[in-house]
Amino acid sequence: MWRIQRILRLLDAAHRVDVDNRRRQLRHMRERNDPFDVPDAEFVATYRLPKETVLSLIEELTPFLNRPDPRDISVARKVNILYINL
Repeated sequence: MWRIQRILRLLDAAHRVDVDNRRRQLRHMRERNDPFDVPDAEFVATYRLPKETVLSLIEELTPFLNRPDPRDISVARKVNILYINL
């Protein structure tokens, strides 16, 4: 029984390390000025969609989003935030 508990604790610790690494990667992505400046594979790994699909979504959604405040963030940034919080 203690072996199963030990294995479960090790798996949990490994999962926490993976989650921390993923958060670190996402924080690094957010700090970049343009999330589209990364290689395609990294973009898909981060946002779960290819660049072309995200650009298409941005193009489709832009007319429906009002930006009355000039300090408001861009549509591309909103999409970036949306996928980071998935």
